[in-house]
Amino acid sequence: MKKFMFIATCLFLVTFCFAATLNTADFSCPPPQNVAKISETYNSISFDWNDCFCPSQTFEVYYVKDGKASGIYPVSGSGFTFSNLSPGDYEFHFRTTCGGGVSVDVIIEEDIVIG
Repeated sequence: MKKFMFIATCLFLVTFCFAATLNTADFSCPPPQNVAKISETYNSISFDWNDCFCPSQTFEVYYVKDGKASGIYPVSGSGFTFSNLSPGDYEFHFRTTCGGGVSVDVIIEEDIVIG
């Protein structure tokens, strides 16, 4: 019986921990719209998007390369340039923060190649 209670407790804790970290999106806060690459050089890439004109709106952007996320960059406008990038496959993430909530991420995949 003790073994069953131990396993049940562990499963509950694991389930609770993962559920708490995955449920962070605020669906009343819309994500950036029409995210598009507007330019690219050998070590930088620029994106633009449409504002949602939400109250207290800002944006957060970051990238993931080789399974590692960059720091989060807060953005007050509707565009951002990622610089000093090395060659490789990237996932660029864009999200809106508004009224204390955070939208789901918009993800753009790009391959940065030194030209």
